[in-house]
Amino acid sequence: MIFRNAFQVMLDNFNKIYKYLLYRLVVILLTGSIFLAFFIPGMTSLFDSFFASDVWVQIQTLASEVVKALVNSELIPFTQINTHMQAIGAAFSEFIGKHAGSITLTVLAALLLFIVHQFLAGVGDFVLGDMVNTHMSCYAEINFFSSLVKNIGKACRFLVVYVPLSFAFDLLTVAVCYFFFFFVMSFLPGFVAVFLSVTTILCAQTLKLTFTSNLMPCMIEGGMKIRDSVKSCFKFSRQKFVKMFSGYLVYVYVVVFVNGLMAVVTLGSGILLTLPASMLWLVCMRFVNYYTATGRKYFIAYDTIVLNADRGETEKFFANNEMYEKTKMR
Repeated sequence: MIFRNAFQVMLDNFNKIYKYLLYRLVVILLTGSIFLAFFIPGMTSLFDSFFASDVWVQIQTLASEVVKALVNSELIPFTQINTHMQAIGAAFSEFIGKHAGSITLTVLAALLLFIVHQFLAGVGDFVLGDMVNTHMSCYAEINFFSSLVKNIGKACRFLVVYVPLSFAFDLLTVAVCYFFFFFVMSFLPGFVAVFLSVTTILCAQTLKLTFTSNLMPCMIEGGMKIRDSVKSCFKFSRQKFVKMFSGYLVYVYVVVFVNGLMAVVTLGSGILLTLPASMLWLVCMRFVNYYTATGRKYFIAYDTIVLNADRGETEKFFANNEMYEKTKMR
């Protein structure tokens, strides 16, 4: 019921994705312009040196062997993989030693720009959450800019916690899956290693979405401070965790499939619609889960209020009002 209700709320709020898309395009244009103006000139010589170094040669050698193993369904001995990894590590250490200064400045500047982009994008996500919450709680509309001004401080407090934690978790997931992929390839066919690695990444993302599900709704609808919101992310029963995890798991697979399909079929143009729609759906799932867990009523349509999402109980808003008016007249 929660998954279906979140989808219905998304459809009822679908018009909001255009303002959200416009905001994200402005953020991309801003950070992209800074990147092109300040980073590309300095990074060109660094990339030229990298592609001419022994690091790139070793990476190409390892990649060619991996592709060959995937195509022919062959195994790669772990000792052979370890030899290549050590060669890459040694060549990379030598490369860093020669270009330590420029690499440090480039990495720090790129990391700073990435954090700025994530913060600006996250503000848009938070504003979208406030708009959805207003719609669900009282079926009212709020202007994107008005919500932005109202929630800028709260959004910054939210992002100070969420962005570093999310970035660290994603970095850890990629590192674990990277070594896991090569380890599995030493005793299983390549396609099995790819399957297990992709499954691990998607399940890890589902786990992150599950544990951070209440963070935004607690601050917007619950009015909690960031510390209390973080604590609430770990306060649910095993049954509730299983329900949330299964719902987010289906969401992750559907989003990956739809966005991948649209990217291929429409040559990339379709994701201008599906990516913001995916974010809107995620926000709706967060708030529907929160409203259900706290026993709050919410609108899924202009005349339909959900009473108990787990049981599928709803009521017709206008029908009840008409009954009230008739009773009062009597």
